[in-house]
Amino acid sequence: MPLFCKDHTPWMKYQKFKEGPKPGKTCLAYATDSPGRVVAIKEYKTSGIDKTCHLKMISHPNIVNLLDAFEQSRTLYLAYEIMDLSLEQLQSGIQLKESDLAFICKELLHGLWYIHRDLGVCHTALTCDNVFVSSQGSVKIANIAACLLERHQGSEQFDIKSIGIIICKVLEPGLSTHDLGTSYASLSHGSDGLRAFISATATATIQALLQHVFISYAAAEGCLVVPVMKVRGLVLHDYE
Repeated sequence: MPLFCKDHTPWMKYQKFKEGPKPGKTCLAYATDSPGRVVAIKEYKTSGIDKTCHLKMISHPNIVNLLDAFEQSRTLYLAYEIMDLSLEQLQSGIQLKESDLAFICKELLHGLWYIHRDLGVCHTALTCDNVFVSSQGSVKIANIAACLLERHQGSEQFDIKSIGIIICKVLEPGLSTHDLGTSYASLSHGSDGLRAFISATATATIQALLQHVFISYAAAEGCLVVPVMKVRGLVLHDYE
């Protein structure tokens, strides 16, 4: 069975067309044999210890999918599906409803179930900055390759608590603490159901939280499409 990580640069398969905010670290590229297929390629310097055997194609509705990997001269290139906005960008541009937050929590729980039960690793770094929302309203967890490369080990509860902290930070922008108890104590608003859910992330399992009454208030799939469009900004054309 061929290895997922190829022993050459990605430029045999992809053509770079846009640099990210940090040139040389992230870029957008398209497949040369299929120009409509665009990916985000992240570049890392490796330690020389080969961990690429842990990498594999990731395809899950709540994970920013890893599509390709390449390595040459101690530089690792990871090709991911492109996303539109981080949750940090989304929440800074619009006030999300509690039903939207319930939907986000539900999707993150499904993503964590896959990470822990199918991949057998812990994310360890779930924040508003590495949760992304697509233009179709899908909620996805980023940086999955780092989890696979380092084989992050940790308790499921550690990642679950991160969901509680994320929701606290959406409700209270500017909150700097990474402790669930302190984050919860800082809340100045939020329904009893939402507060109960956040509190439950300290001890409850993924399965139990998916059955929590707050999750039953989740908005329908696609509820984040309009918020994403509002934050990104649109040019309204005259279609006549």
